[in-house]
Amino acid sequence: MKWLLPILLFAMSLIQAYAENKSTITIAAAANLASVVKDLKVAYNIENPGNEILIVTASSGKLAAQILNGAPFDIFMSADMEYPKKVFESGLALYPPKVYAYGKLLLLTAVHSPLSGGLSFLTQANIKKIALANPRVAPYGKAAAIALSNAGLFDSIKHKLIYAENIQQAAEYVAVSADVGFIAESMIYDNNRKEIIRSKINWVKIDTNLYKPIEQGILILNNSIRNPEVRKFYKFIFSEQAQKIFRRYGYQQP
Repeated sequence: MKWLLPILLFAMSLIQAYAENKSTITIAAAANLASVVKDLKVAYNIENPGNEILIVTASSGKLAAQILNGAPFDIFMSADMEYPKKVFESGLALYPPKVYAYGKLLLLTAVHSPLSGGLSFLTQANIKKIALANPRVAPYGKAAAIALSNAGLFDSIKHKLIYAENIQQAAEYVAVSADVGFIAESMIYDNNRKEIIRSKINWVKIDTNLYKPIEQGILILNNSIRNPEVRKFYKFIFSEQAQKIFRRYGYQQP
């Protein structure tokens, strides 16, 4: 099973960290948070230098599946509320999920087309491949599909859609093969992605009348019950210091 190898590798990392007598916080973070959570880690460690923070990023659906199958995470930072609720309802979390940020969609294109008319340009013949994260496991992909449906375009362009495993891969598809891609707005502020954004030049924010800003939820998982440092990191996520980092990446505060 695809989820087994990440769990085994992660468990090995935990064993090594515990052997070194470090206070370890293990975080499962949605792919749209890949750079954000690294900045959060740096900021947290300035005040808490004795903590080892281990991070795994993937689509929210894949992370939830790993948690439901026993992955040893302490915190789950999802790109939606649906997956954290499912994990909580399965009895694997200490408290109900809480929204820590609201995310938004962006459309990135390698094709020089007028974007002021909304999403209708996606029907043009020169738009042959449209990338989005798999709606079945990625909340941003689901939001993109909803936006296309609400714009009355999904059926007419569905043959052009190519599905990525997560939002990071959707951005990479635009860099190498797709004409257009739905990505997280936070990526235009991401130093690791700026080269892709600059090379494509054309991007536009998706009208929030077509979808709801994405509620991103966080959970403290049962594995953390003996680690008080996990609660400190959870509390930090809602601090002004952490929220400044989220705002820097274009997220809205809850």
